[in-house]
Amino acid sequence: MTGPRILIVAGEPSGENHAARLARALRAEDPHCRLFGVGGSAMREAGVHLLAEVDLGVIGFAEVVRHLPALRRLQQQLGRFFRDEPPDLFIPVDYPGFNLRMCRTARRHEVPVMYYISPQVWAWGRARVKKIARLVDRMVTILPFEEAFYAGSGVDVEFVGHPLLESLDEDEDNSGALRESLGMVADQRLIGLLPGSRESEISRMFPVMLSAADRIRRAFPELRFVAAAWSDVRARQLARLSGSSSSWLDIVTGDARTVIRASEMVLVASGTATLETACLETPMVVLYRLSLLSWLIGRAVVRVPHIALANLVAGEQVVPELVQHDATPERIANEALRILESPERQREMREALKRVRGRLGYRDASRRAAAIALSLARSGAGRTG
Repeated sequence: MTGPRILIVAGEPSGENHAARLARALRAEDPHCRLFGVGGSAMREAGVHLLAEVDLGVIGFAEVVRHLPALRRLQQQLGRFFRDEPPDLFIPVDYPGFNLRMCRTARRHEVPVMYYISPQVWAWGRARVKKIARLVDRMVTILPFEEAFYAGSGVDVEFVGHPLLESLDEDEDNSGALRESLGMVADQRLIGLLPGSRESEISRMFPVMLSAADRIRRAFPELRFVAAAWSDVRARQLARLSGSSSSWLDIVTGDARTVIRASEMVLVASGTATLETACLETPMVVLYRLSLLSWLIGRAVVRVPHIALANLVAGEQVVPELVQHDATPERIANEALRILESPERQREMREALKRVRGRLGYRDASRRAAAIALSLARSGAGRTG
């Protein structure tokens, strides 16, 4: 028996993790389905045959320019795949700069499209909604406010819940083991640093975080600091950037969630990590910096009241966020100290973050998304546009 052939394309680490969970759910629902994709080791280990194993993660409008040749080559490779071996379904995962182009290619070859994890058009690309309606058969969202955003736009949309809840339910709390590995005494206070997963992001965020951490350390000398690296490559980058801070800073690899659990508070780069931190009910200060050109472009097009996903899901600012010129070591340290010095503020923030977790919906997002995908793949829902 032959199952449907499905192409999944992810472009950055958090999207790839969600894609890998979806792949496992697809194989559980239909063991005969054949999965092809673009991504990394997580997708490969989930049973996806990778047409290209890459890390496409780029942050910012300006930074993407230097990756254009590689992106064009990949686009051409996938174009040949659609032409010569058209799949029964295309699943782009976030990463709209690349994936919306591939949606157009899929439409040209009459391959149905299920977009998993909406591009953040609600923040910066409202004009793209009409394009999405033409190119996408089903938009599957993981944030609760996105379903309402698409309502009435001609986009067939369904909210399935956030896959983060699945992994949290399955995850063991290894925070005690982490503290022990760092040689910490039982009641020692720990602050986590989460500078992101992309090279350019870390280069901009981590030095500012370190300077802020140094200021916090002067007020609370007993604090321990630990930075979470996405991979060994990123750990080496953090080590290079840490310089003299290495005497009071530990770096751990591939264990951001444990760092969040073990920490009294974290300094975190804006992104998916803010939502993970919220779900673990750990107080945080969120910061965000881009190159000057990217910032100027972003300021002109972004139309949201908050940058932190935790605040967007809450519908109000429940954690402090410092953007671009406001993301200075002094401002970050001051916000962190206000939290550290006030148990009442910590308690209120944890309560607010608990409410954020409650708004993320169903706890089987990947299974729900897989059921939608297989239905589309089997029905041949493609349209020409």
